[in-house]
Parts: sequence; structure tokens; C-alpha cells
Amino acid sequence: MKKIGIIMGSVFFFVFFLGIQAFANFTGSFHIDPKVMHKKAIHGQMTLLMEEAVLTSVHLESDEPVFGKTAFDSKEQAIRFYQSGALNQMTCVFQLNGPKHKWYFVVVSDFQTDDTGTSSYKGSIYKVTASIEDILKFVENGVDAVPADWKKVGNTDLAQ
Repeated sequence: MKKIGIIMGSVFFFVFFLGIQAFANFTGSFHIDPKVMHKKAIHGQMTLLMEEAVLTSVHLESDEPVFGKTAFDSKEQAIRFYQSGALNQMTCVFQLNGPKHKWYFVVVSDFQTDDTGTSSYKGSIYKVTASIEDILKFVENGVDAVPADWKKVGNTDLAQ
């Protein structure tokens, strides 16, 4: 009976640990330099809030106020993971709540491990005028080259 209790406890711990991983958020630095409406580059912390494998919100916390605010949340968002061979990629698509953007931010990031063994998704942020459905269809099999009409506006480094 004691052996069954130990096995059940181990199974519970393993399932609980996997559950924590499934709910883990991604957070890290971002830098956006749109050069249109904003006079200065915008930088700070980006957090991708996850529930299971679903992206529920993108939260930006800027180091300096942008139009009087330092925090912005998404009103629409989606995330896709792609892995094949050496390519391990995360693509996040979002539109911010508040600003009247008629386009989406698209973060295309590749999984990398640095010299210290720290792993993160590093990549570029693009301004894209396509629909979210068209963007998700394009990134479905990973992204090795972005379309010419995707305007690079920044970069990010996100870890789980």
C-alpha cells in the first residue's frame, strides 16, 4: 500500500509539474522604434500571458510613458509554435487595446541558448497590415523569410 502511495504521489507531482509548464508565461525585454507617431523608441518588458497552450493577453510595460501611459494590453492575440529539424520558433500576433492601430504586431522569434545555458525566444517585431487569419496561415509552417510588406519595427527576447 505504501508503494502505491509513493507511485501515486510521484504521478501527481509529475502531472502537477507538467501543468505548471503548460501555464507558464513568457516575459522579457522589447524594443520598438516605429519612427512614425512616436518620436522616441519604446522599450520595456513584454509578457505573454498563457492559459494552457492559449495566449490570453500580451502585456507591455514601457520604461517611459507613451501618450501618458506606461502599460498596454492586447485586445486580440494569438500564438503559434513551430518545430521542425533545427527550427524551433514562436510567433505571436497581437493588436493593442487603446491605440487605433489598423494593423498587428507580429513577433517572430527563434529558440536560442546562450553561452551561460539560458534559453529564450529572440526575434523581431513587425508591423503587419494583413488580417490575423492571414498572418496565422502564413506562419503555420514556420517563417524563414518575412514578406516584403512586413515592416520591422523592433525586437524582443522572451523567456519562459
